Amino acid sequence: METAASIPDGQDILLVKEVLASKSFERTTSLRRLLEYLWVHRGEEINEYAIATEALSRAPDFDSKIDATVRVQIGRLRRNLERFYSEEGSHHIWRLTIPMGSHELRFVPATDAEIIATSSLLVMDTGTHLGPGPSTPPVIQLPRPWISEPLGYVLLACVLVCTALLAANLLRRPTTSALEHTDTPQFWKTFLDNGKNTRFVLPAPIFFSVQTNPGHTLMLRDIFVNSPSQWNSSPALIDMFGKTENPRVWQGYTVASDTFASLQLARFLDRYGVRTSFSSSADPPREILDHENIIAFGTSSSLAAFQTDVDRLSFRLAPHEVKVTDLLSPADHPQEFLATREGPDRDIVPGIVAVLPHGDAGGRIMLVQGAQTRAIISYLTSEEGMKEMGQALAGMKTPYFEAVLLSEVNRGAPLQSRLGTVRAFVERSPETMVKMLQVQQNIK
Repeated sequence: METAASIPDGQDILLVKEVLASKSFERTTSLRRLLEYLWVHRGEEINEYAIATEALSRAPDFDSKIDATVRVQIGRLRRNLERFYSEEGSHHIWRLTIPMGSHELRFVPATDAEIIATSSLLVMDTGTHLGPGPSTPPVIQLPRPWISEPLGYVLLACVLVCTALLAANLLRRPTTSALEHTDTPQFWKTFLDNGKNTRFVLPAPIFFSVQTNPGHTLMLRDIFVNSPSQWNSSPALIDMFGKTENPRVWQGYTVASDTFASLQLARFLDRYGVRTSFSSSADPPREILDHENIIAFGTSSSLAAFQTDVDRLSFRLAPHEVKVTDLLSPADHPQEFLATREGPDRDIVPGIVAVLPHGDAGGRIMLVQGAQTRAIISYLTSEEGMKEMGQALAGMKTPYFEAVLLSEVNRGAPLQSRLGTVRAFVERSPETMVKMLQVQQNIK
């Protein structure tokens, strides 16, 4: 198989396994067997007879001149791969294809148009705005008023398509970087030095769809509903759907800030030969997550897939990302880092970055939490940011920490960030964390 040179060794098999385990292939045993066969025999010269008898269980007297089974099945496999990459695999930068007139699997990079299509942002405001900070603004914002709604959900009205130039610049892999950089920066080396592969997990927020009339469908989200089974805990959704109807769930996009943050970080790590792959929180491959380093992006609500890890932190991001509260500060004087509006287009937004032990196989998870995760990654990949973090972590005897970052953004575009505070991560019992949270919530 002709594999693009930029794919790190070993990542291709993980991508193939993810395709095989996907919903697109769960009911197609014959296509899974065919895909596995083509993968095992990649790079070899195989003919229709071999495919038919060894992969498709055809009899030894198979004759391709009178039996089109192989061509039909290859066509089906090609269409299934296209379906996978248009739906649950839309976040993949590298894609398996079978060129027309060929039986050979190839990895090819997604085109700019495909990346733009899968990076589209649905404009949304997720509930009552509680303070002066931004309410989960996208990377590219449309001018719109601050919206205050008591129900905590919004009707989705339009699709914001990210510009081709920005996507192309983020995705373009430099060809000379391997010569320019020979050693991974110390901040990232500390996270990556356990020898695990690294996987980015992007949140796919849960929406519920309702057809208002033929040809028109509205999508609704309540930021406090992050599991399909929880929809009837929302008064707003019950008001829309009733108590008995099971609304259709839709998780068809990832947030623009998180998407661009992950692509920016992938490009940065690629300079140092670091293996990275992508998943969506809509259908994470759990058997892989337990054996890899995870970098998870999201807000106070969209990181629900990793809520257990979020709940281990002593810094807590409030709903709508209006502040970060320190649970370890005195009950009568909580330390808070507030979102503030500096001008018509400028905001200071708080965010959290934390590295924790994860799983039973020695993996780690980095939580990148905030309304502007792209600003956080811009800081963590800059010389100044890595130096500041390195100095702050130098005295710690553990690679695990949690920190608050304050980022200045102009209409969603990162300007600069600074370290608010940082501490070594200490594992505490769930009961202790609940008590700490209750103390802060009871402050008058």
